[in-house]
Amino acid sequence: MLKNFGVYAGFNFISLIIGFLTIPILTRLIDPEQYGVLGVAISFSVFLFPLLSICSESYVQVKYTEFETHEEYKHFLSINFLLITFISLITLIVTAVVVQVYAYNAIYILIPALVWIQVLRRILMASFVVEGKKILFGKTNVIYSVLSFILSLYFLYFISASALYRLLGIALSEAIIFTVLAYPLIRLSFDFVLFRNIIGYGLPLILTSIPAWFLNEFGRQYLNYNGSLDDVAMITISLQFSMIYLQLNKAILNSVLKEILDKNNYAFSESIKLTFFQSGILILVLLNIYYFYDILIGSKYAQAKNITLIFVVAFYFQSLSLLPSTYLNKFRKNYIRLLVVIICAVINITCVSLFYPKYGIIIIPLSSVLSFVIYSFLLFFVVGHLNRQLEFHR
Repeated sequence: MLKNFGVYAGFNFISLIIGFLTIPILTRLIDPEQYGVLGVAISFSVFLFPLLSICSESYVQVKYTEFETHEEYKHFLSINFLLITFISLITLIVTAVVVQVYAYNAIYILIPALVWIQVLRRILMASFVVEGKKILFGKTNVIYSVLSFILSLYFLYFISASALYRLLGIALSEAIIFTVLAYPLIRLSFDFVLFRNIIGYGLPLILTSIPAWFLNEFGRQYLNYNGSLDDVAMITISLQFSMIYLQLNKAILNSVLKEILDKNNYAFSESIKLTFFQSGILILVLLNIYYFYDILIGSKYAQAKNITLIFVVAFYFQSLSLLPSTYLNKFRKNYIRLLVVIICAVINITCVSLFYPKYGIIIIPLSSVLSFVIYSFLLFFVVGHLNRQLEFHR
């Protein structure tokens, strides 16, 4: 585990450094209102991602061990790419019509195209993990981070410091990376049975993603309608820092993912190791934010410091759920996760709606902490119960 973690974490460290460099640059180039627009656009992309991907990223990881030849695996990836492209095209057309009819910000038309290419690259990256291609996985993430940083900086500095050009920088980077890596894998073919299997696996996860979006994004959308774009900007910056932390935790999970998928029951030893590493990283991240936030971020976004600290704690509890979630995917028990997510989404929506008028923006990260504590506890409880059942039937 430590060797694999060193590889994943080493490459992730470079990507995260670039992420840390990007945030202070963005906050100095983009004003809070445009940052708020960027936050709303990102929230929309988070909603579309599981719908357009049909949650194929996790299906690739689950199905990998069932293929006898690499050609079969290439065929499987190609069918995924084709299906996702078809769904994305329909979504793009519908989004364009809605934007035109209701006079929404034209930036929303870009989001389905951005999510489409993000989905394709993420599926490819998931295949690298299960194939054990740690170096290729790491190099690809680093190159993407560097490319996204350079293109976004160029667009924002030389063309326009707006949310639109930040998204264009990200989209172009995703497209370049995917095109270079996926070209040898793509096979133009049609397989109705495989289409049906992919959709059949993904639908329960899509159902899960809808309440999950309310769990993660309700606060940002609530501020969009009941607060201001400046408030949305504060939440967006806090979530960006928190997502960097979450990427570290995913690097830990990737280091043991192949071993986990080869086992038939829940590995409590891996769970303990993961919790230990995640707790250590939590302390380091909180200390760095507390002491260096004011240096990194300009005074326009000073309000986001405490919000960021609380969100990082919330994401710590979310990261604890990564391992039990992987087991629920493996054993086709995603309906259980759906129920848990719905419960926690209702808790989050209720807390924000009831207490925001009195406590303001700080209630949004606090509500996330409460929701994710309950979420992780319930998933661990359920997976432990399923594991005891599995051992009993043996």
